[in-house]
Amino acid sequence: MKTMQALVREKGRVILTRRPIPIPTENQVVVKVHTAGVCRTDLQVACGELLAADPVILGHEFAGEVAHVGGAVCGVHPGQPVSAIPWQADSM
Repeated sequence: MKTMQALVREKGRVILTRRPIPIPTENQVVVKVHTAGVCRTDLQVACGELLAADPVILGHEFAGEVAHVGGAVCGVHPGQPVSAIPWQADSM
């Protein structure tokens, strides 16, 4: 099984660990992350100041390339560069 590194908050601790690479469902893509940011929200979750599911992978702002595409996904292909910066999506 192939794995990826992940910065995870679990049981009050933050650790860098390995997790299985996800397999996309029909409507999902898997992104190979090249760069991830740790923002104020991540720091608040890491410190327990902001409630989040346990365990939670930190670093929701990232850039990389599409690695795998679900069967129902259109207009996206493996190798395509992508980024996710959630709060800017509505301002574009």
